[in-house]
This record gives sequence, structure tokens and C-alpha cells, in this order.
Amino acid sequence: MYIGPLDASFLQVACAVCKDASFRGPTSKSDAQQEPASPPRLSSQELSSQELASDVVKPMARVASAPPILETAALQAELEAERAKSAALEVQLAAAKKVRANAKAAQNEARKLEGKSSLRTKEATKAEIQAAEAVLAAPGVLRVRVVSATGLAAADSNGLSDPYATVFHRAMPEVVHKTHVMRKTLDPEWDEQFDFHGTLDQMIAAPLEVEICDQDNGGLSKQLLGRASLPLRDEVVSGKEMESALNTQGSVKLYVSFAPLKPLLSSSVYIKKRGISGGRYTMHTVTLSRAEGFAGWSSHRLAYRDSHDIEHAATVVGMSDVAPMRYELTILTHEHQGYSIRCDNSNESTLT
Repeated sequence: MYIGPLDASFLQVACAVCKDASFRGPTSKSDAQQEPASPPRLSSQELSSQELASDVVKPMARVASAPPILETAALQAELEAERAKSAALEVQLAAAKKVRANAKAAQNEARKLEGKSSLRTKEATKAEIQAAEAVLAAPGVLRVRVVSATGLAAADSNGLSDPYATVFHRAMPEVVHKTHVMRKTLDPEWDEQFDFHGTLDQMIAAPLEVEICDQDNGGLSKQLLGRASLPLRDEVVSGKEMESALNTQGSVKLYVSFAPLKPLLSSSVYIKKRGISGGRYTMHTVTLSRAEGFAGWSSHRLAYRDSHDIEHAATVVGMSDVAPMRYELTILTHEHQGYSIRCDNSNESTLT
């Protein structure tokens, strides 16, 4: 290795060291057993040259034992890579924390929305229940159309019958409707309709009862041909065609529909029932209501309460005996001959 120029004194010292016998190995066994000789005494010039050589050799040894520059650069690069990796992990950790925070916030928001939605659903359900209860409790009209019967038993000697049908609701057995008589047939077609007044809750609580009889002796006697009981459900609001077998033979077909009543007007008038001898006019508050069924039918109902708080009601079918100058008229009903009405003035006569 080149270490730079050396002066003559250094070379002289080196040569003197090589020539000295104390630096050579033992030449004989006796020499090897002898104690090592004391180093020769050097002159001041030689000592000075030797110290100079030592000062040169020591720095060279330090340079040889130091790590190479390339290895230091590699370590530095590795350290920088570790730092970059650590920084990247910190960034990923921060991003993960942010994602978790956002997810938690979204979950809390979803729970709030779910709670609001559940509350709205409960309120809507409550409103629907209240509406259904209102429909059940509202007064209305049950329109029953007696369509026909088929396969009836023969009651007469000619192998035929003269059938008619009676219809009543078990919840109000006092209200009975009757069709006209069909002559000499076992498959009558009446197509007649009748109204029952009450709430939907009352109507679906009990069945409709139908009896078919044969008329004999001009109506003086009858023979039962069969009975049928038809249970009702709230689907009658949409109108329903119903058919039931008789308890003997044959079957009967009905169409049933329910509609709530809507008040049209109310007025205080003098009223009395027709056909009652000695009847007199009495002041009552009369209400006229209208029901419109699913199948397009309509029905008007006239009702009032007497002094004993008993309701009188009937299905209006028309008017007669109208006397505009006296503000009098007759309202015809299904249930009886009708009502005679007298008003104090033309405003009250708008009930018609």
C-alpha cells in the first residue's frame, strides 16, 4: 500500500533493525534457551526516526480498521427505508381509524333513521287501525240483492213450485224482507234488493238468513223449501257475490255490499208516519244521509229520534204528494208506506 514518501532517516532505522541480531530467530538450541537479550540502545537520531515510523503506521491501522464508505451508505439507505415504512404504516393506521369512525357514524345515523322509520310505521299502523275502527263503528247500509235460486224441491202436484224468498239479519231479526212470488218454477230469478241499516261491526257479527218457501192457496199457506245461513266478513265493503246450499236441496245466490252513510243535511220538520189513523204531525230533527256502494248503487236513509230517544229510520225510495205551496210532501220508503212531512218554510223543504 502506498503511504507517501519517507525520508532517509526512516530508511536508516529500518535497515538497522533488520541487521540487529536480536530481531533474527535463534540459531541454536543454546541460543533458544538463553534469556532474551536486552534491546540495543539507540542513538537519539535512531529514536527520532523510529518514532516517526510509528506515527505513520498507527493512522494507517486506523484507516484499515474503519468500515468501508459503501457499507455506511447502505446502512443509511436501509434506515431511511425503515423510516419510510414506518411513516406509511402511520398513514394506513390513520386511514383505518378514519374509516372506522365514518362507519360508526353511519351506523349511528342508520339507527336514528331506523328509529324514525319505526316510529312513522307505528304511527301509520295506529292511523290505519283507527281508520278501520272508524269504518267498523260508522253507521251504514248493507245492500243485499237476492239474485236467484236453483234446483229447488217440487212442492206442487205438477212437479213445480211457486217460490219466494225471505231475508233477515240474525242481529236484527225484526227486519224481514220478502221477494215477490215466482210462479211454476224450480229455478227462480228474483233479482231484488233490500237494505239493512247498522254498523259494519254489527253486520259482520252475525250471518244473513235466507228462507225459501212455496206459496199455496193464494198466499194463505206456505211450505218451506229450504234454508241457508251466509256468514259475512269485512270484504263485503268491496262487494261480494255469495252462494250457499240449502239445507234440503238446491242453492241460493246473493250479492252483498256495505257502504257507510254520509250525512247530506239535517232539518227540523213536522213529520208523521202514513197509514196510521189518528196520527198527527210532531216536530223532529230529521237527517237525510246517503250511502254509495262499490258496485255503483246508492241508498238514501231518513232518520229521526222521537221524544223517548228511539230512532226511526227507513230507506227512501221516492216522493209523492208534493205540495210546494204548503211545503208538504210524502217520502216513500221500503219499510212502510212512508212519512208525511210538513215544513214551516221553503228552506226546510230543501230536505227533499
